[in-house]
Amino acid sequence: MERRPSINRPKKLFTKPLKSAIIEKWSILMSNKLLSTGELGNWGLITMEIETEYLLLGFNPVEPLKKHLFWKEWDEKVKKMERQKEHSSYLDWKKQFEQTLQGWRFSKNNLTEDLYFHLARSYPEPIPSCLFFTYRNAAEAEELKWIGDLADKWLKDVFSGESFYKRNKEYFSKAEVRYFLTCDWLDRSQLRQQPQHYNYGEQRYFIASYYDLIESYFDAKIMASDLDVDAYIFARTFGLGFLNKIVQDFFRFIQNNKKNIKETDSISDICDFLNHEYIEPGIDFDFNNRTWQNVSRLSDEWHLENRITGDPNFKKYINSEWEKSTIKDFFLETDGKKWVILEITTGKLLHEEAQVMHHCCFSYIDNCIKKNCVLFSVKCTHDNQKEGEGQRIATVEISSGMKLIQARGKYNRFIESETEKIIKIWADENKIDTSGFSKHQF
Repeated sequence: MERRPSINRPKKLFTKPLKSAIIEKWSILMSNKLLSTGELGNWGLITMEIETEYLLLGFNPVEPLKKHLFWKEWDEKVKKMERQKEHSSYLDWKKQFEQTLQGWRFSKNNLTEDLYFHLARSYPEPIPSCLFFTYRNAAEAEELKWIGDLADKWLKDVFSGESFYKRNKEYFSKAEVRYFLTCDWLDRSQLRQQPQHYNYGEQRYFIASYYDLIESYFDAKIMASDLDVDAYIFARTFGLGFLNKIVQDFFRFIQNNKKNIKETDSISDICDFLNHEYIEPGIDFDFNNRTWQNVSRLSDEWHLENRITGDPNFKKYINSEWEKSTIKDFFLETDGKKWVILEITTGKLLHEEAQVMHHCCFSYIDNCIKKNCVLFSVKCTHDNQKEGEGQRIATVEISSGMKLIQARGKYNRFIESETEKIIKIWADENKIDTSGFSKHQF
C-alpha cells in the first residue's frame, strides 16, 4: 500500500545536546531583540503583529535564562521600562500572552501564520506545522478548545528545551517523539485555501487544521513502528477520539502482533469495529489474552452482521426458524442462583441475543440455519428475582461435531469462572467435548 505523504515527514534529526544549545542561544537572542528597546513591533527589521510578540515571549519564557550574564542586562532594561510610561503596555507580557493565547488559533490577524513564518526565518530547528493549526470558525474554536490547548502545551514543551518525551509519556514513546518533532519548515506556497472561513469577509489561507495534528500524531506512531499502513485510516476513523485508551491499547496491540498481520486492510476494519462498538458508546475493550486472529474474527463478525441487517432480506432472517438440535437445555439451582441454558432456534431470538449482549452472534444465522453450529443463551436468576428477570450471562457456540467452540459474555468479554463451571457441567451432561475450551482461548 502506498503511504500517504504527511505534512510533517521527517527530514533530519538533531542530537539532544546540539538541539538544546542552539535553542538556548536563540532564546537569548530573541529575548534581547524583543525587549532591549521599546520598539517591540520591529524584531530583526521584520514587522509582526503585537499579539505575535506576546506569543513569542510566552512560548519562550526567559526565567530559566537567569544563569546567563544576559539576565543582569535584562533586569536593568525592565526597570527602565517600568519608569517609562510609554512602555507600560508591554510590562505585563505574561498576562497579555495568556489573553492572546485564548484566541490566537482563530484571529483576524492570522496569528498562527504570522508566528510560524517569523519562527521559520530565525528559529534554529523546524517545528511541526500541525502545532500551528487554525480553527475554521468560532463554533469550532469553542467546541474543540481542548485540542488547541493540547497543541499549545506541546508548543511550550518544544520551546522549553527539556525532554518532550518526559513531558508527554502518556502520548508518545521515545521513538514516536523523534518522528513527531522532526520535520521541515513549510513555505507560503504550501499554505492551503480555507474557503469556509468567511467570518472576516475575505478568503483565507491556513497552515494546518486540527485534523492535521491528529494525522501527524498517528503518522509518528506508524513510522516508529515501521508499519505499512496509512495514518489516514486511523485519523478518519477515530478522529477526535485519537487519545482514547482503546486507541492507545490498539496501537500497542498492533506493535506486538506485527508478524501476525497478513493483510493491513484488516486494520481498517478493526478500527471501524472498535470505534462503533466500544469507543463511541464509551465501553472498554480489553486486549489482554487476545490474539490478532481473535480480534480480527470479532471484527469480521461485526461487519458481517451489519451487512446482514442492511440486507433487503433482513426481515426474512428475523422470521426464520430452524430445528432444535439433540442437545438438551439446562436448568440448575445452586448457591441461591438459578441457571438456565436454552438453545436459540429463531432469527428473532438470535437478533435479541445480539442486541442485549452487544456482540455479533446474529452474524451466525446462516450457520445456524444450515446446522453448521448451535448457539445457546446462558441466563442466571437470583433467589430474590422474579421469573423472567434473569440476566443474560453468556452466549455459547457448539459445533456440528459436538465441540464447545466459544463462550462469550456481554461486549465479547471473557466469561467468569463461575459461569465457565456451569457451562462445563451442562456440556458434560450432553457429552460435548470441552477438551480444547478455555475462557481465554477465543
